[in-house]
Parts: sequence; C-alpha cells; structure tokens
Amino acid sequence: MDAEREDAIMEQEPFAVFGEFTFFKSVAGDDDPRPVIEIRHRGKPFMDLRAEPARKLFPVKASDARMRQFCRKFAENEAFRNAVLVKDAFSCC
Repeated sequence: MDAEREDAIMEQEPFAVFGEFTFFKSVAGDDDPRPVIEIRHRGKPFMDLRAEPARKLFPVKASDARMRQFCRKFAENEAFRNAVLVKDAFSCC
C-alpha cells in the first residue's frame, strides 16, 4: 500500500470497529466502483498470507449491513478469518 493511500485511509472515520479490528470503507479504484474494506488490527494494517494489507472487495450493490456483518464475523470468529485469508491467498490460482 502506498503512503498516499495509507494517509487517506487514516484520515477518514472508521466504517466499523469490533474489538481490536478497525475497518475502513473506500472504493476499489477510479475505474472500479466496487466497495472495498481495508482491515486494520491494533491500528496497523492486518496482513494477509502474501504479506500484503488485507482487503475485502464487495459487489457494487453490497449493502452497508452486509459489509458490517462481514466485519463483525471477521473480527470475532478466528476460523472465519483464517478461511477468508486462505481463500484470498489461493484466489489467484
């Protein structure tokens, strides 16, 4: 994650906070309107299995309630969190 994007994330209000996890909502990119959730743990980027900051992309029409449900489950359920990380790691193959 570049420093400019990191600064932009930290300047905004969190989308959701559950325990030690904080979630920030943004848009995937200029040409990609899908919402993306940036995941932070204890104030630092939560790293995925590829040592990159963990992010979750959602469909364009995903509701805030659906995204908050994901955030809560990710923060509170370690088995779910691990499954998300493993699935993400192998999604490129």
